[in-house]
Amino acid sequence: MSRRPLVLALAFGATFIAITVLYRLGATRAIDSDLHLRLAGVHAGWLDALGTADEVLFRPTPTFAAAAVLAIALWRFGPRWSWAAPLAIGLAVVAEVIVKNGPSQVLHVRSLIDGFMVLFGGHYHAPASFPSGHVTRAMFLAGVSLTFLPRTVSIPIAVLALSTPLARMYTEAHRLSDVLGGAALGISVACAAVLGVAVLAHLERALRPSSGFVGDTSRARP
Repeated sequence: MSRRPLVLALAFGATFIAITVLYRLGATRAIDSDLHLRLAGVHAGWLDALGTADEVLFRPTPTFAAAAVLAIALWRFGPRWSWAAPLAIGLAVVAEVIVKNGPSQVLHVRSLIDGFMVLFGGHYHAPASFPSGHVTRAMFLAGVSLTFLPRTVSIPIAVLALSTPLARMYTEAHRLSDVLGGAALGISVACAAVLGVAVLAHLERALRPSSGFVGDTSRARP
């Protein structure tokens, strides 16, 4: 079993923690403000279109729907247990909400209801913009797609996801630290999900009794 997903999950997880600490200490304020002022003077039609597209595509409802479709497709055609990876988008969202609101606030009934209603088009007003939820979800979907989907499908998804940090800063929805934190969080959870799939497949092979039949069962459904 490859250790690469574990190494990447730990590396990007540590990066997310480091960015979070710097953000909380106010160490990112100067560079955030400087880049914000620089982008304020930039105007381009293609950036307007990109900002609109990313705003719509990576909202909670479309991204959860995309994760569900991806899970179904992988359940039918993907490697064994790969369908479970897209479902980890829920973990990415929970981590994002906890960092934005704090653990105590998340447990309030009203906050839970508001968070659930976001899936049906509702608006969730968090007290902080760090990390960017759009970037978190975009990077998560890109990471899972690049791992399990054909390149003809996964590369366009990854390119669109990589455009999200720029789009969110251009539309003044987020600052640099917000999008960097979101990118690190999304990639970390995606790598952890890929690792989880590998662990499940490895455990299943280890526990499966020897049948004397040698064949490719990588696409058999659990």
